[in-house]
Amino acid sequence: MMTIAGVVGLLLLMQGGPQAGPAGAALRAYCAADAPVVVQLAPGAAVVVHSSIQGEGGACFRVSADGRTGSVFGRELTGLEDYEAARRGAGDSGLPAEIRSMVARQEEGSSLRRAVALLEARQPRQALQMVEYALAREGADRDAGVLALAGVAALQSDQPEKARGYFRRSLALKANPQVAALAARAEREAANDTSNHVVRGSRFVLRYDEASVPGAAARLLTGVLDEEYARLDGVLGCHLGEQVTVVVHTPERYRAATGAAEWSGGQYDGRIRVPMPEGGTLTPRLRQTFAHEIVHACLARRGAFPAWFHEGMAQRWSGERLSAGQRRALRERLAAGALPGLANLGAGWSGFTPEQAGLAYAYALAAVETLYETRGEGHVRDLLRTPSLLSQTAVELTRALAQ
Repeated sequence: MMTIAGVVGLLLLMQGGPQAGPAGAALRAYCAADAPVVVQLAPGAAVVVHSSIQGEGGACFRVSADGRTGSVFGRELTGLEDYEAARRGAGDSGLPAEIRSMVARQEEGSSLRRAVALLEARQPRQALQMVEYALAREGADRDAGVLALAGVAALQSDQPEKARGYFRRSLALKANPQVAALAARAEREAANDTSNHVVRGSRFVLRYDEASVPGAAARLLTGVLDEEYARLDGVLGCHLGEQVTVVVHTPERYRAATGAAEWSGGQYDGRIRVPMPEGGTLTPRLRQTFAHEIVHACLARRGAFPAWFHEGMAQRWSGERLSAGQRRALRERLAAGALPGLANLGAGWSGFTPEQAGLAYAYALAAVETLYETRGEGHVRDLLRTPSLLSQTAVELTRALAQ
């Protein structure tokens, strides 16, 4: 979820990050004891946490360290208490507690307060205007936190070059590993994103590479996005504010620009980003991917929902269903204690292997299907209005799925 996703690095933007423990830490390719070791981190090496999962080996964190990205088991890290506290204290706009504290000191009605409100309402372009007003008129151009906030708003506004500039200025005033990771992300996007043509629909701005997507196909895709939004808005109550940017990449550019896992078919980070099938034409699978990511955008607009609910809802409303055999296999794993409870699946799944990802997505879909079957659409609408109810719902669903 920028995730909004699923992006815990943003939640901790101005916090001190966890570190490798006294014996160092093994940065692995993925979360498994037998996974290849990418690099052995020195004791005390700072790491930037992006997401966490709970598995057979205990808590495992997707991190960046020493210019590389990989997975580290929680038992090899220190300082996770601060990480968890900051994660819990972060708001659903993806802003860390320290920036919120900085904004809280501002006067009511100040541009910075309004900027945070706009980010929470998923209106990053207007938020960026407010922060830039503060930088120009309120003497905030020497505040590392305000500059980092401007970078977040710019990145969510699909302006990685501008975001990179703000992050660099923030880092020049105050070193921070989380801001450095965001600056690196903006650098990666700027270097690998070649989708420079734009077509606008009623709800979306489609950005694409004309070498791989003909202009006529781009206009067709924009119409499909608007159709899927109208359908989903009717059942989920999306109420999106600004137009959402959709970036269509070639598969190679998608991986390079986003750093997504090989199994990833799309991302929502404030923008929808998808790889385009070869030939640059609309396929049923691409339409399904658009619907999946639009659901993420809708849920992000409505509040802070756990990853299992995000992914289960996105699959259900994009048309995916589980077979009886898949449900039976999940039930057997849960009954044997081979799967964690839904509440322990973590906030981001980017560190999963393809097999782990397939199982996690099936688990999430089974939970949401069971929710609709046993509680009905009225109860789901209640959950959409009150996300805090999902913590107890997760416990009940885990129990029901095991029976």
